Order: sequence, then structure tokens, then C-alpha cells
Amino acid sequence: MKFRGTRSTIAVVTTLVTAALILTALVAVIGSAQAAPSTKIYDATVNVVNAQVNLGAGTATLRLKLTNDTKSKQTLGSANFNAGTGVVPLTAAVNSPPTGWTVTPVGSVVQFRSTVALKPGESVSADVGVSLSTGCTAAWTSQVKQSNDFSGTGNDFAINDALSNRRPLGKFAIDAIGTDVSSQFVQQIYVSQPKVVTVHAFDLCDAPDSGYGTTGLGGAATPGNYGDSASLAAVDDTPERLADSGLPTAIAWPAGTASMTPSVVETIDRVVATDQVSGINATSNDFDVVEKICTINTECHWDNSNKKIHVDAPPPAFTGASLGIGFTSLPALLDGFACDDGSALGTTLIYMNPRGYPTTAGPQTVTLTFDKTIAGTSGSTADFDVCISKDNGEHWFGPIPDCSSGELPCVQDRGRSQGNLVIVLHLDPQDDPLGGAR
Repeated sequence: MKFRGTRSTIAVVTTLVTAALILTALVAVIGSAQAAPSTKIYDATVNVVNAQVNLGAGTATLRLKLTNDTKSKQTLGSANFNAGTGVVPLTAAVNSPPTGWTVTPVGSVVQFRSTVALKPGESVSADVGVSLSTGCTAAWTSQVKQSNDFSGTGNDFAINDALSNRRPLGKFAIDAIGTDVSSQFVQQIYVSQPKVVTVHAFDLCDAPDSGYGTTGLGGAATPGNYGDSASLAAVDDTPERLADSGLPTAIAWPAGTASMTPSVVETIDRVVATDQVSGINATSNDFDVVEKICTINTECHWDNSNKKIHVDAPPPAFTGASLGIGFTSLPALLDGFACDDGSALGTTLIYMNPRGYPTTAGPQTVTLTFDKTIAGTSGSTADFDVCISKDNGEHWFGPIPDCSSGELPCVQDRGRSQGNLVIVLHLDPQDDPLGGAR
């Protein structure tokens, strides 16, 4: 028979003068009110093309995009994109369409010139290779003219901040996911309890980008942030079910937070935040989803929902170490269960997840007790083996040998207590069981 435990391992003035002042004020107000709206409007964006870059020192490839805004009434013929301090344009390649445009780096300026001007709604972009110096300034500025050769006065375009973003994102960072237990932070969270995930954005020069994901008002202090959008998802390189357990797909900015409520006990979970424009992403630390977290000097006992399966263990003997325990009853996890030609004992998986143990730690002892009223627990204790899964029940191996073999994990003892089946395991807290035992 098989049974499973799992580890996911924020005075009067003259009337004449007074009248003159009033008249002047009126003239000013009337003049302002009658000013015609601009007929020359453009949009500009600067984004990282390569998804991961060496921030603040090294090189990167940026995509500079120039658009004649749809509200514009004139053709657009030329532009200068000005790099921030410490960002040096090196190369430029125009993307097609359109034809009739050249893009050339000249010092800290990237010059867009044309023989065929952009009509309202049309765009031109170029991929620009840049070098980055430590302490650089990521935000670019731009000037746009109607003339094809960037000459003349009075033909300048005005930027539409609502559709512009000239501060390229460089990276995300996710705060470590875990729980404070007895003044200790451990990489485990509780099942069915909300957990806030916090994501931080940094620009290309590794400066905190507090405006990411917000609506900019324009100008140097609050530039446009058009296109900033990041999603949160579960990493799928190991069997994951967080995406089905209340994990949001959007992050609330400017706080950079999202809340998840995992509904399934499992191990080695990770989440990834991804920028939808550049593909820049960051992956969280590994964490386990458990029902009980044991730390140094805490009681370490947990029962399954019907109080018929029990897990007991001495608490971890090291500050910062934790042992997570949990149960899950998902028959689908037993599809294809095969281990030593035996059958699984019921459909409850037992998760035992050691975290943060030092490399010098010896084996972690865990005692599993199965109530005698559970079908299939009678008979000789020698007939019961333990099988382990390291990937949340997808694959199984075993049976775990007796401790006399010198291997870990191992079965230290099998016996009975008041008729209940008792199995004592020794686990390697650096490696076991990473997913489940049965």
C-alpha cells in the first residue's frame, strides 16, 4: 500500500490706472481664449527591445518610435530624439515601413530625417544601440518639426503625452514571497489566505520608476507613461495550479501590488511579472503553499480535515528554518500513480516542505499516523512502503528504503500505536521531498 507526504520542498489708486490694468487683464484673457489649438501633434515612445539588459552599465537596444498623431493637421518631416546623460547612441537601423526616412546617431542625438513626410496617423521607428554609463539618465526628450530637414522656426510639433512614453523600463523586482512566523521570515505561505505580491519597476539606468503604470501629466517631472502594462502569472516550468487559485493577471500601480489566494497546497511555486511592451520580466523566489508552518521552538503537529491522518515532527532546530505541512485531496494527482506495483492508500497527499535549513543540518524526522479506521491500513506494517513525488504528484519514485541503507530519505520505523499505523521518516532538508510522499 502507498501513502503520500509532500514537500514543496503620495489710499486709492486713480481710476485711470485701475481701468488700464483691468483692460490689460481683459486683453490677456481674451487673447488666451482665442488661441487656436495646435494643428501639429506627435507621439513618441522609447522602449527596450532586448528583454533583459545590464542596467546602468553596458549596452542595450532601444526602439525609438515617432508618430504623426491622428489629431494632427499637418505632415511630419523630421525629429531629434535626445538621449539622457550617460546614454550614448551608437547605431541605428530604420524599421520598415515607411520608406524615405533615415535615422542617424550624432553625438547624444538621434536624428530622424525624411524625403517622404509622415501623414497623420503614420509612424516610423528605428532600433538604436546605446551604451550605458553608471548613474545615467534613462528618460529621453524630443523635438519634432514639419520640415523634412529639421530647419526653420514656427513649424514645431507639440507632443501628446497621453500617447507618449520616453522613459524606457529596465527591469522589475519582486519582493520575496513568504510569511513572518515568530519574527522569522520563511518562504512559505498559507493556503486559502490572501497574500500581497509587490512588484517594483526600474528604468533603463536602474533608477526606481515610480511613474510606471500611471498616467503621466507631461513635462520632465511627470512624463507620459503610455503603454506601461504588466501582468502577473504563475511560472509553469513545474506543475502549478496558482493560475486557477485566484492569481490576478494585472498589477495595481503605482503601488505595484497584486493579491493572490492559492487554494491548493503545493510546493516550489513562483510567479513572474512581465511588461507587455518590451517583454522584460522578473520571477519571484520559490515558495511553498502549506497549512502549517513550524519554526524553531514551535509546536509542530497538523491533522488532515477529517482528523484521521496526523503529522508530527520536532520543530526545526535552526533560526530561519521552517517545516511546512499540508494535506490535499486531489484524485487527479494520482492519475498514473505507480510505485513498486502498489496501490495508493486513499487520495490524500501529505506535504512536508523543509525550507532554510543549513547545509550542516542532519535529517529531519517526521512521523505519519494513519487512523486504524482508514480502509486499507490493517495488516502487517511491513506491507506498507512510502513513495515520493518531487513535482506535486506528477511523477513518483520509490519505495523509500529503510534507514539501514544509509540513504535519505528513508523509513526509520513502521509500527502501531493503539492500532493506528505509524510510519517514521527521515528527510534530507536540503532536498526532500520537494513535492510529495505517499
